Amino acid sequence: MARKPRLPAAEIAAPTEGGKAPTGTGETLVPATPQQVWDTLLDPEKLAAVIPGCHKLDLVGDNLYRADVSLGVGPVKGRFVAEVGLSDLDPPKAVRLAGGLDGPLGSSKGAGNVRLTQEGDSTRVTYDYRIEIGGKVASIGGRMLEGAAKMVVGQFFDRLCSQIEGKRVPAGGEPGLWHRLLAMLGLK
Repeated sequence: MARKPRLPAAEIAAPTEGGKAPTGTGETLVPATPQQVWDTLLDPEKLAAVIPGCHKLDLVGDNLYRADVSLGVGPVKGRFVAEVGLSDLDPPKAVRLAGGLDGPLGSSKGAGNVRLTQEGDSTRVTYDYRIEIGGKVASIGGRMLEGAAKMVVGQFFDRLCSQIEGKRVPAGGEPGLWHRLLAMLGLK
């Protein structure tokens, strides 16, 4: 049964300032033009193939996406529903993302910015993010959460490059990714 979007993209709450929350910045060089990267990031079918563990990704409103994502290994498993809204769109140069994730291991909300800059025949993708986490996962130390977030973001960009280059992107993500993530978080 499909749920209606809870909030329009512009109203999805970004994490609050203060407190301990994983944050990060980074960049990667993608072998494609900014327009090709932009088109992939805004195409639900292509984007679903890039998100590790994604079963389904739907456009459910103006610039609002809902995803069904699995996370887990062994006895610690979860299927999560994520909603992400896009705002401050400046095609094909920049976008702000904000959203949340709910599932049996906890919940989170976060926000980030993505910027695309042409460099020769490639695009430099720079990003920053801040995430607040609740539930079982929140009891894990901040440094471990930041490391886990960086690992997932790194795999996202590896898969983005594969998708744009026309290489096969494995369904459901790398088999050992969630195993390593949960081990890193102390949940396995």
